[in-house]
Amino acid sequence: ALSREHLAEVRQLARNPPNAVRRTLVALWLLLHADRFGDRRRIYFDEVKHWPLLQKMLGDEDFLGRLLSLDASYLASIPRVVAHISEMYLGLEGAPTVQQQQQQQHQHQREQ
Repeated sequence: ALSREHLAEVRQLARNPPNAVRRTLVALWLLLHADRFGDRRRIYFDEVKHWPLLQKMLGDEDFLGRLLSLDASYLASIPRVVAHISEMYLGLEGAPTVQQQQQQQHQHQREQ
């Protein structure tokens, strides 16, 4: 489990993080801010513009609660963001393509 002590350590690392920590934090930021991308075709993280926002997010008192209350079913509603994170930040080989994720989402919507 993620404790406040762990979060304090991550906050300290966020000033000048090792590459693995940076990539993980960026992936988390993209996940928690997926609504910013809506129907845009391009999903991105601008280091200059977004890194200070990411650091601010880590300092938010509600950050840990927001993170712990994230509902995994939410991922089905943001397939493009999930695919982008999988490919670009987690290096998952064989991650479903954006097109496959969209097809799965449409199928899921038809079944409901």
